[in-house]
Amino acid sequence: MSESFKYFVESSHALLAEIHFSSYKQAFYFLEKMAVIAEEINHHPIINWNYKLVKIEIYNWSQPNTLVEIDFLLAFEIEKIIYEMLD
Repeated sequence: MSESFKYFVESSHALLAEIHFSSYKQAFYFLEKMAVIAEEINHHPIINWNYKLVKIEIYNWSQPNTLVEIDFLLAFEIEKIIYEMLD
């Protein structure tokens, strides 16, 4: 499954994103919204949060080095949140 993402890039083993927010509070709000989606889908990304910068890595724990449909679904849902907040 191949998607066209604005914020995520596909590596050999994961979908990666770096999102720069205008404030610490905005980054925190994004993380809260993303956590809800991750729980609903039951697929949880690796998150690195540093002030206004959030880095996300999505991959499949049970099938390392292979991107599967749920990885792309989560990235798509996260991008919808980003679009609502930044675009």
